[in-house]
Amino acid sequence: MDILKRCRGLPFAILTLASILADVPMLAEKWKQVHNSIGLATPGENMNRILSLSFHDLPNHLKTCLLYLSIFPEDYVIEREQLVWRWIAEGFIPETRGIPLEGVGSACFNELINRSMIQPADVQYDGTVQSCRVHDMILELIVSISTKINFVAVLHKDQDETRFTDYKTKVRRLAHQSNCIEKLLERMSRDDLSHIRSIISFDYVKGIPHLGDFQALRVLDLGSCRSIENHHIENLEMLYQLKYLDLSRTSISELPMQIDNLRYLETLDLRGCAIEKLPASTVRLQNMQRLLVNRSVKFPDEIGHMQALQTLLFVSMSCNSIKFVEELSKLIKMRVLNITFSKPVDMVDEVRKYTDSLVSSLNELFNLESLKIDPEEGCSLDSLMGVYLTFGCLKKLVIGYISRIPKWINPSMYNLVHLELKVDIVREEDLHSLELLPCLLYLQLEMTDGSSKMLTVGSEGFRCLRESQFIWKNDGMGLVGAMPELQTLHLYFRTHETIANYSGVDGNGIENLSRLKKLCVDVDCSGSTREEVEAAEDSIRKAADSYRTKLTLEIQRWCEACMIEEEAHDGNAEFPSRSVNRRANPVRVAFRCHFVDPRKHVSMNLFQFFNYIYVLLIGIMACI
Repeated sequence: MDILKRCRGLPFAILTLASILADVPMLAEKWKQVHNSIGLATPGENMNRILSLSFHDLPNHLKTCLLYLSIFPEDYVIEREQLVWRWIAEGFIPETRGIPLEGVGSACFNELINRSMIQPADVQYDGTVQSCRVHDMILELIVSISTKINFVAVLHKDQDETRFTDYKTKVRRLAHQSNCIEKLLERMSRDDLSHIRSIISFDYVKGIPHLGDFQALRVLDLGSCRSIENHHIENLEMLYQLKYLDLSRTSISELPMQIDNLRYLETLDLRGCAIEKLPASTVRLQNMQRLLVNRSVKFPDEIGHMQALQTLLFVSMSCNSIKFVEELSKLIKMRVLNITFSKPVDMVDEVRKYTDSLVSSLNELFNLESLKIDPEEGCSLDSLMGVYLTFGCLKKLVIGYISRIPKWINPSMYNLVHLELKVDIVREEDLHSLELLPCLLYLQLEMTDGSSKMLTVGSEGFRCLRESQFIWKNDGMGLVGAMPELQTLHLYFRTHETIANYSGVDGNGIENLSRLKKLCVDVDCSGSTREEVEAAEDSIRKAADSYRTKLTLEIQRWCEACMIEEEAHDGNAEFPSRSVNRRANPVRVAFRCHFVDPRKHVSMNLFQFFNYIYVLLIGIMACI
């Protein structure tokens, strides 16, 4: 109770202190040490002491990882993957035998979440935290520490760069949130520049002078700086230590021909640039693990030389040769691959050649965990219908615009947790095959053909599913005791067609979803009267109200401009299609249910767990 009193009822202080105590043995002298380290002072002073205690309680590698977050502006949403890649490039992540550095980095990220040093911003259906924020008070602490030890120099908006004059030779990492970084760098000598390991921009920048003088630079992030053009990256190939390069959303249209001089480069992000072709020397980047480009980029044919490549976004079939597609089979470490299939359907022979080569290559990628195949307009993926694909490690699969669900998507894909399909028609046997996927947690199923009959998910269907999104025209979905773990359901339907075929929208078995917490319904008003739309919405609300527990309901209308007047409505009359008003087309957005699996993110023994809960409960009582 004495420890709790020193938190002065501050919720963030209680939570932070509870995170510390969870790792403290239940010994009186240990808890007394924590008690004495806090002291008794004003609420603000106590908060600072608790946060300082939390920081100094971290292992050394976590302290370094946390201090690195001082480069980000206040309230900035930090993407987990990009952050981990930067940590690795900086050398912050310790090597652990048998575990990839990216896996160790993700574990460090989760540990900071568990210790309440960073806050989740986006939590996925499987409990994975995709992004985070740093609490204002934590940010103030780590900025103070980083400045004191010259770990990071942050140049804020409207801040005079002359403040760095006294210790500019000690600057190791430079994050600028203003437009005067050029002035600062121009004032620094070549010896000064040689100490800088990271440059990260969050604002307008005209360019980086003396680029070839940054001999120790490992991270260069100029993402979203539209003023950056080709001449600004002259001598880029002289940054021999560079490991992380982000030129996304800049005005750069080509890379230096000697890009292969960056032999240690691991991450290259060129998304949103004007680059149409990569230099031939790109394939000699032997340490490249993540290569992110636009859909229209042409790769060198010999991509098979990039043996370390693990993430490749995007690959366009129309921009690259069959030899390139065949070379993909050599990238045996590939884990994430996004493909744009853009060969017109009337080029049957060429499509078949590309398909055969692609299938052959994909079957060699034994470590593939995420695959997205997305056809462009006027194209079809039906060439993948009759092929045989085997994915032992695949966890995520996204396929767009195909006539039917391929037979190779079946229960043998025992690691698949995320599936998105856009098909013309779904038949009972196709749906049954999906129902039996043993580990499926997320399903998005869109049917573009309205001629199929109403589908029913049986009582044994989708046993693990936590979030689903169903989009159809005049089809329905019946649920008979199915999806016992489902927590978020997103439905989309056209009111007129659903009412015409099934005499309403209720009776679909939503009441059978025993763990449902959130229901999101998109109502397409095309060809319907206002009365029909309102009746449909009332029916949905009644179904939600009759649910056994409190259900969060969200209803959104689409294509209201395409509704018809009552007197114009005729059962045989044609009604406006969704294409009448392009701006009124529905945007398919999956609403996430934040289901955090404590077994995945928290590692503590039973006594530590009860310590944690005990402190939290007392804290809540004190606040009340």
